[in-house]
Amino acid sequence: MNARINYQMKDDRSIMLDMVAKTLLAGLFLLAGFSGGQTAQAGTVRIIGDSLQSTPPGGFSISAHLRSYGWQLTCECKPGEALIGHNWRTDHITEDTVVLALLTNDAGASGILGMRIQWLTMYLYGVRRIVSQLVSEGKRVIFVLPTLTKNHALYRNEELHLFRWFGALVAGGYGAELIDMQALGVPLAADGLHYDATGTQVYAQHLHQLLLAGE
Repeated sequence: MNARINYQMKDDRSIMLDMVAKTLLAGLFLLAGFSGGQTAQAGTVRIIGDSLQSTPPGGFSISAHLRSYGWQLTCECKPGEALIGHNWRTDHITEDTVVLALLTNDAGASGILGMRIQWLTMYLYGVRRIVSQLVSEGKRVIFVLPTLTKNHALYRNEELHLFRWFGALVAGGYGAELIDMQALGVPLAADGLHYDATGTQVYAQHLHQLLLAGE
């Protein structure tokens, strides 16, 4: 009788230990980000962009936000960058996903020069070339449509509307996914062009969610 009780107690302890081990293991998986939640699975991303992707005054850059979510990020961004006038190459791009965020400076230049149709045509040719090349190489491409400006002297919404609409049409037609900052309500800084710290964070969160959806 005592032997049977001792055997039962050992069996109960084994069950309890097994339950504790499984609970601890599940907790470790949750902490490591394997719960299917919001942690990135070390995906590689390259952002090609302009000053809208840079660090706002007193804020956190989009690249810093994405790195904090766990993405392995390369940021190929600088103020004044445009698609027109550059022979953009893709042979150096090794990342799985490319975020293409070049539009605002191209649209601004078209208004200044009074060459809207010609400038737009050159821009769309550039979008088609780089998107189709990246997609043919098996890359995932995300094309960013910026928020419309607010009373900005150089970057007028007439040009931005044209470039946004046709850019989305061409990029989407060649296999890019679209993320529209205007539709998402990403707010602008006081200059009416760039994103403030809050806008940058909102932008990064939406981009993070889109990146996760493709993993």
